[in-house]
Order: sequence, then C-alpha cells, then structure tokens
Amino acid sequence: MKKHLLLGLLTLAGANSAFAIFQWDVDLSDLDAVACWNPNSCAPSAATVHMYNPANPAQTYTINCNIFGPSGQPLVYSFQADADAQVNCALTYIIDELWVSFDGPGFHFEFTHLPPIFSMFYGCGPLFPVNVDITGEELDGCVPFNPGLEWTFANFPGGQVALTEDFTVEAGELLHIEAGMEVYGLPGTSLIIQGDMEAQGTRGNWIRFVGEDWNGIVFGEGADADLTFCSITDVHSGDDGGAITVEDGGWVRLFNCLIAHNTCVGNGAAAYVADGGVLSVYNSTISHNHGTTSGGIFLGGANALFESGMNLITFATPANTDVTGVGFTNVFFTNIYPQNSGFPDDMVLPAWYCNPGYVNPMAMNFNVSYWSLSDPTEVNCIIDVSVSELEIDPDGTPADMGAFPFNQFQIMHPASILAVNDRPNDQGGYVVVQFAASPNDGSWMNPTTMYSVWMQYPGMGENEWVSAGTVAALGIPGMTYNVQVATLDDQYEGHENIHSFMIGTHSVHFPVPIPSAVMQGFSVDNIVPVMVTGLDDAGWAYDAWPPTEDRLPLSWNQNPVNDFDRFIVTSSLQNDINTGVPLYEGPQTSATFSLPFGQLVENQPVYFWAVAVDYHENRSDPANYVQFYTSVENRLPTAYSLGQNYPNPFNPTTSIEFALPVAGQVNLSVYNMLGAKVATLVNGQKAAGRYTVSFDGASLASGVYFYKLETPSFSDLKKMILVK
Repeated sequence: MKKHLLLGLLTLAGANSAFAIFQWDVDLSDLDAVACWNPNSCAPSAATVHMYNPANPAQTYTINCNIFGPSGQPLVYSFQADADAQVNCALTYIIDELWVSFDGPGFHFEFTHLPPIFSMFYGCGPLFPVNVDITGEELDGCVPFNPGLEWTFANFPGGQVALTEDFTVEAGELLHIEAGMEVYGLPGTSLIIQGDMEAQGTRGNWIRFVGEDWNGIVFGEGADADLTFCSITDVHSGDDGGAITVEDGGWVRLFNCLIAHNTCVGNGAAAYVADGGVLSVYNSTISHNHGTTSGGIFLGGANALFESGMNLITFATPANTDVTGVGFTNVFFTNIYPQNSGFPDDMVLPAWYCNPGYVNPMAMNFNVSYWSLSDPTEVNCIIDVSVSELEIDPDGTPADMGAFPFNQFQIMHPASILAVNDRPNDQGGYVVVQFAASPNDGSWMNPTTMYSVWMQYPGMGENEWVSAGTVAALGIPGMTYNVQVATLDDQYEGHENIHSFMIGTHSVHFPVPIPSAVMQGFSVDNIVPVMVTGLDDAGWAYDAWPPTEDRLPLSWNQNPVNDFDRFIVTSSLQNDINTGVPLYEGPQTSATFSLPFGQLVENQPVYFWAVAVDYHENRSDPANYVQFYTSVENRLPTAYSLGQNYPNPFNPTTSIEFALPVAGQVNLSVYNMLGAKVATLVNGQKAAGRYTVSFDGASLASGVYFYKLETPSFSDLKKMILVK
C-alpha cells in the first residue's frame, strides 16, 4: 500500500532570516499499521526530520518535530519541523526522511524510510518546489504481537496489552497477569488458554479484560485458571459462549470477579460450560449479559460442573436465563440470587429474593446502593450471608454476596420527624419542625454531618421539593432538633394551606440527602393585630338644621400585620363599645358614614371605634375617637374650596372633599391627561356645606388624572394619581 503525505509550506522566513517551518499531515487510517492497534488508543510518541547537504552528504541534521493532533475523523496528526537557527543559512539542504514512532497498548512501531524528498530549499531564500506529493514504501513498522507470558508493568509500562490477533497460551505454559493490568481485545480476537492462567488482581487494583466486540476468553482442554478480582466486559461472540467458554477438560475458578455487558449469539453470554468443563464462581457479580437464547451461565451437558457460592447472578436476558442448562446433574451452590426457572422442579435452591440496587450498572458501577432502594431493608438479604467465620468483608462483618461487598460503615439511617407545630405567639408564616436525630448522629461509624430541611408548598408536584435550610449535626446521640421553617402562607378558615416536610440526613459518604418520612403541618397567626392608628374625621356635613341628611368622613392608617383581613368600625352615643352600632366592615382605610341614631343633639359627643381583624379572627384593641355634633351655623364654610383627594396616590378608590358657602349648581368631574372626561361625580343643586365624594378608578388604567369643581362663581382643578 502506498502512503500519501502532504508537504506544505506554512511560513517562509524573511531575507535575513533562517529557515521556514514545514508541516506534514498524516492520516492514520491510510496506514497499514492500523491493523496492529486500536487507532483510538494509539498515538505518535516522537517524530524527527532528517536533512543533508547535497554538496557534502556527510553533513546532516536531525530536527525534532512538534506533534499536533489528532483532529477530525479519521485521525489526522500534524508534524511541524522548525529549522530556524539550526542549520547554516548559506548552504542548500535536502529533506531526506521523516521518522515517526508510534506506541500503543503492547506494541511499538516506526513509520520510517520515506524515499528522499526532492525538496531543495535555500537558507535565506524561498522553498523550491513549494509542494511535493510524496509516495512511500510499505511500512516496516508493525511489530508482531508476541507479548510473552508475563503481562506486567515491567514489560508494559502503560499497563495495557492489546490483543491485535488471537493469543494462545499453549499446554504447559503459564500466563501471569499482574494486578492493575488491562487486556484490550480488538474486534474478533480471543484469549485462548490451553495451559495455565494466573490473574491475581486485588480489591483496590483490578485486572480488566475489555475490548471492542472481542470474543472473550476460551479455556480449552487441560486449562487450569484462577481469576481473582477480574472483570470481563464488552464481549460480542457470534457463537455459544461470551465472556468465558470452558471446554471439556477445562477448569476455571472465579473469585470476586465481575462479568457484565457481554453478548453472544446463542447460549451463555456470561459463561458457557461445555460437557466435561468445570466452572467455580465465588463472591462474584454476573449481571446484564445477553444471549439470543440464554444470557447468563449455561451448562452444556450432563458432565458440566458448576460450583458457586455467595454470588449475585442477576438481570440476564432473555428473562429467567441467569443460570440454565440441558441434561446436567452436577450443580453445587449456595446463596445465589435469584432462583432460576431453568432448573428442574425437584431441585431445591437456597436462593434470595431482593433487588441489589446497583448504583449504576450501565456505567459499570455494580456496587450495592443502599440509599437508592424504595425499601432499604431489602438489601439486607445480600449482606452478611456468609456462614463461615473465615469469610470476612473489609468492614469486619461476615462476607456479603457479590464481588463488591457493601460497606456497612457507610450505612446512613434517616432522621425521624416527630411533629410539625405552628410557632406560637407570632404573626404567622412559621412552623417548628421537630425531628429525632439519625442513629448516625454522634456515632463513630459514618457520623452525620448535617441535616437539610425540605418542604412542599401546596400545589407543588409530588416529587418537587424546595430547600428550607440546613442544620449542623451536633453529634449527640438521641438528640431532638427543633427547626423554625418559614411557610408560604398561613392556614385559616376557607384557606387550606397544608405544607409537607422532610428531613435529609448527610454524611461525608452520603452528600446526597437520605430522606426521612414525610409529615404535614401548617402555620397560623397567634398574635392579635396591632391597634389601628390615625383615626380622624374630615368634619360633619349636613344639608340643614335640624338635618335630613348628615355625613361624617372618617379615615385611618393601614394595619401592618402580614395576615390582615379587614377593619370593623362601630359608633355609639355612649362611651361603651358594647353599645356600638356597626358602620363599616372591609379592607379600606376610609369611609363616609350617615349615623343611624335619628335626631342628634347639638354638641352631643359621638363615639367611634376602629378594630383590625386578621384571617384567624384575632382582633386588635379598639382605637377610640370622639366627635361632637354641632349646628349648621357653626359648621357652614365661609368660602369655596376643593380639597386634595385622599389617599393619593390611590388604588382603586379615593375620597374628594369640597366646601360650598352658599347653595347652588355644582359639577365635579374627572378628566384624563388628554382632557377627556372619564367620570362625573356631582352634577346638580347642592346646599351650603362640606361634602365628601368617593371616586372609584377600577376601570381606568394607571396614570395621572385631574378633577375639577365648577359652580356659577367658582372653579378649581387638582391632580391625582392612580397606581395599580
């Protein structure tokens, strides 16, 4: 195969400079060597350009190249040679060779021996020719795959051995694989063991057999293999047997191994044990394997022997194919999950029925996830299942099922909500959440670091929660915590405002909260509103004496409590609120009253009381005000006047007062900024006196308006502001 490289001039030096920078772009997919490695894990490690002086061929230079890439697909690397200040500017040179060294998992080769590049350039002049299309010879670089039988970091510093073709360990040979090594199988390759195999990983330093649609490990006749803390994944076999195939006479022992995410066309994507083969599996996890007929372990004959103990053999597809077989009798195992329908009806299996709750099996995390289960107690069926005092987990407890023991030092127990009570003697909007500490609070085993409080407002979704704050764990066993929490609103008659509360428990190992049970509660207002302030009047107004019509405009200030509902105004001729007659009930801060007492006596005191009421019918102390009823002669105004509306700005109602010294025709109208009339408040004959008129701007937009009083002998205009 011919190799094609592009020699391109990137920059040229000036008249008094040295040499130019040259770049070669190499597309790895064009190289024969692509068959030797996985291009995604192979990269050039070094590159040099070799030049010589044609006038004196012994005068040579070797210039190191800068390597850039890969960029785009297929993989393309760029090699830049900078000859500045490295050669004699006065001489002419020819580029002889470009050497590139490639290193991948388990091999090394060099891309070398290009024919001379007839690119003559001058130290201080232009390059000639500028571009040359280069063709090369076959690479001499692919080192034959012969990694030997010691797969160790001493022999493979990168820790990876690539199976570029089938590799066979012959009878009488021993393959030793060091802990932490990775064996990467290219598509269609197999590791074939006819002799012995020793793959001794450790709990913190696994041996991983991975690849890209490779064919797994085949243990042939006479094979004897021990695999400890090994994982076998990503196999895709076109026949029976996926990750492991044990042929007649082969004997394989798996201890604390993981076999996951393997497929086959046929039976036994995890393992196929032929008639006469022996497979022993202990404390291993075999999960998420798929075969067209059976996805787990398949026993292919009456003499196929399967020994197992304390394994998690789960989630094989098709369903009910975790452990299956035909015509076999030699099966010995204990504590295997789950019971499989493929066994004969008369075979009694000591099986377990629970969900191991893997953390993230699709991401190869097969650790048991205690906190992810809806019923965390289920996981106990795979914890501490060993009956042997010699089988102990790293946490010091009896061994658990599967390759990844559950660390019980990390078990986190939730807190328990005891009560949700309204905070007493407040103005509403708060509850006190009382909860009992987690059993981990103050424990030496995975102690609680803090608690988080979560709340659901009315109307939120079932799985929607908002954070209401955090509380540092005090580290006192049996502690009861009381946390004040702000609610969205109070509950009162006709307004159900029930909140839901949950406590999350956190530790160093569990930053995600471990939720408690949910409890509901609500807040109420426990304090009476403050007394009404600013109670005052704008003077009596009546039409004659004795009057047939009387009015008294009263106003007061808004009440500041957060759950205010309304005002109640009463009046009496006696200084006793219990004898008062209701005049007004509502949220406004002003009103004009006609007293229901009949004929009033001049200079007689009239008593008024204003009370603030909240949503919970708590009432403030009454604000008291006294006004004397005086005759018209003492009350008639002596001049026309138009008062400023109150309140101003207003929303949406306001009161406007005006005074008439004499009876006559009166018009009071409201106009917008364009001078258009928007309302007529008074239009007709009025007696002398003081008047208060209410204006409602609910139907108008926010803005500035004008109101104008007109009589035959008086006119006045004032501005008011409506704010919504």
